[in-house]
Amino acid sequence: MKWGFFVVWGFPEMNENNNDQNDQPTEENQTSDETQAEIREISKAELKQIYKDHIKWIKSKGKEGKRADLHLSNLKALKLKKAILAYADLQQSNLFRVNLQQAILIRTNLKKSYLCQANMRMASLYRANLESAEIIGSILSDSNLTETNLKNCNCRGSDFERAILVKANLQGADLLSTFFEDADFRGANLMGVKNLTIEQLQGAKTLYQAKLDPELKEQVKANNPNLLKEPINQKK
Repeated sequence: MKWGFFVVWGFPEMNENNNDQNDQPTEENQTSDETQAEIREISKAELKQIYKDHIKWIKSKGKEGKRADLHLSNLKALKLKKAILAYADLQQSNLFRVNLQQAILIRTNLKKSYLCQANMRMASLYRANLESAEIIGSILSDSNLTETNLKNCNCRGSDFERAILVKANLQGADLLSTFFEDADFRGANLMGVKNLTIEQLQGAKTLYQAKLDPELKEQVKANNPNLLKEPINQKK
């Protein structure tokens, strides 16, 4: 594992958003009875200790502390701006309306997590695992999703403006009404995606070497063939 990019100080805000609207049951924030039974509640004090141990684990390159295990945890509406959760286990956690702006989520395991209406603007999600996650209506503008696994992810209505999706895996992802203005899809895998239209891709920065279904690729060639060419600023 590479650790050189971590410089860790302090602790992010972890106040819950007590807006009454967040507590009202809606179709979006309801999970199955099976998941509800398994989900665990974590106190603020416990969460701070988990985070402290995780930072110690990162700074010591795994020799001290403990990697954060927050799978199946209720973290709804927490303020985790600039939190460093690289390599943490957040599988199947409830992250509804969580604030993860500028968070470090490198190689974080978010498989099957519930990230609807989350704010991940400018977050670093390099090689993170978001397979089968629910990120409906979330903000990922200016985020780094290089080599991120978004296979079968539900991204409906999310904002990926200016996101870096280089070599990202979006196979089978649902991209209905997803916004991709100036998004970088170099080498991305878009095979088998659902509800992706040529109109959504028209404003993308590039699709150079991206894998596309034949029909969609032909539409790109007909409407904006420059998207498939190597970007000028990438040429040597």
